[in-house]
Amino acid sequence: MTPKRLIVWSGTLVAALGAATPAAAQPAWCDQPGADRLTSYNVKYAIDNTGTDGLVDLVGVLCDPREQEGRGAEVEVARKRWAKELYLTDADWAEVRIWAALGGSDRNVVSMLLDPRGTSRGFSRAKLAWSDLTPMDHFAVMQNGYPADSDTESHDPSYVADALGTKLTEVGRLGYILTICRKGELRPIDLARCIGDIAVLDRKKLLQELRADRDNRYSVAERMWIRLGVRWLDQNRAVLEEQVKKWKAKDPAYAKMFEIAAEQRKLWSEHQKTHAALLDLTLAMEDARATGSRKRYEGCDARTWDAWKTAIGAMPQSAFSDVVIEGEWDTYTDAAAGAILRDPAGYLASVALILCHEHDENRDGLVEKLATHYKLWPGARGPRTSIQAAILQAGLELDDRTERIELPKIERVYRTKNYGTGARLATFASAKRAGKGSDNVVLTWAAKAVKHSQCVDMRTSRRISRIDANGNVQYERTCMKYKNVVSRTTIDPMTVNGRYAAGLKKGMLVAMIGNDVPFIAWPKGGKTPTIIAGVPLAK
Repeated sequence: MTPKRLIVWSGTLVAALGAATPAAAQPAWCDQPGADRLTSYNVKYAIDNTGTDGLVDLVGVLCDPREQEGRGAEVEVARKRWAKELYLTDADWAEVRIWAALGGSDRNVVSMLLDPRGTSRGFSRAKLAWSDLTPMDHFAVMQNGYPADSDTESHDPSYVADALGTKLTEVGRLGYILTICRKGELRPIDLARCIGDIAVLDRKKLLQELRADRDNRYSVAERMWIRLGVRWLDQNRAVLEEQVKKWKAKDPAYAKMFEIAAEQRKLWSEHQKTHAALLDLTLAMEDARATGSRKRYEGCDARTWDAWKTAIGAMPQSAFSDVVIEGEWDTYTDAAAGAILRDPAGYLASVALILCHEHDENRDGLVEKLATHYKLWPGARGPRTSIQAAILQAGLELDDRTERIELPKIERVYRTKNYGTGARLATFASAKRAGKGSDNVVLTWAAKAVKHSQCVDMRTSRRISRIDANGNVQYERTCMKYKNVVSRTTIDPMTVNGRYAAGLKKGMLVAMIGNDVPFIAWPKGGKTPTIIAGVPLAK
């Protein structure tokens, strides 16, 4: 075995212990200021070792040609192999040279961190809006998340990738793929979420982004980690695609999962066009949250309410068909919130609205009700979150009764407050402006008993419709039989924001959230709501 030699690189001169033969020409990229390090290398390892240690040896013998021991042709084969696998130009080799001279612990990066406060990197950095993140930032946030505030950190790469939408860089897409699908034991849901990104990853664009993003907040080792990630994907893509085939063949339910994933990707290629303005608004509120900027929050109530009103007004009454009264327990307000968040536009508008008011101490019951469901529902922020939500709702069952489909648990960061969002039912009588120039109105209610429809035979399907505030799965329901009951509930007059009282008519049955939001309104004697929070539903 050829012994390794201890050498010191210093500029262009390589002084090798025991080497007496004249130096051959070395590549120009070997001369890298600041890369003087003590290291060792071996020509055999440089040629035969296909791991990163072999690349370190290869850099050594390329920059000290005397150590090639007459095997220059084989060394050149190894150089070309690495250049192909890591997509290296001569300029890129200069970065590899610096990387190879690092110590093992500094060289072998296995994760990247985005830390706006600089607590782990030792530098000071302003909070960044999601839309301002660089390609390297995208990769880091996919791996380890974005600190949401001083107390908690939210890490949901599917949500962030979806939120970035068309701004998602190819470097970020690679980070998403590696985070979701570079695991020892892959679940079908993991493959279903990332296989679409694998199919469209643009390596040429990725390399352009990597070369252009020279942010010195990230080390040469971290940049090399991204290149090695591309190499891993190239080497394992066929394996991942084969796993997809095996899961599809194992059970029709798994095959359906991948079918759903493809359908959601296709749907979102259209949603990104039709909901472009809403997507931009939602990202703007996520930027406001990330930065904590008062300027970014300025005027958000009017903007997000207008968007929410438009989104809910486009939803058909049939979308709320399971919002029915079943006796004394309030299941209907949760059912209505679930219906809103299952609709792509309803979800996006709701996220924008609740983020706008996250820091408001006096936020109302509508925001709080939506937020309790947003925290635990995969959502419809884009194709990846929608894939998970659609699979949840599909009611899939495996043939083997001892197995079940595993899905990731969702818990989004949101500062909820102790707000009673339980509902009270009352029959609407009148609305009167609270005072001259006031946006509020005073609602009064019928004093006498009023008949309304109540479900007495509810059937539950296998299809999940929502996850409640306690994390319990709730299933889609259909009322098979109604009866008329007499409501004797009477409540005091209430002062509410006038926008929530729009469209209310005398005799309507109204479900109030707390003391400030008439959330659901059924027409007199009706079974399906026609108004949600003052917004008339489409017929």
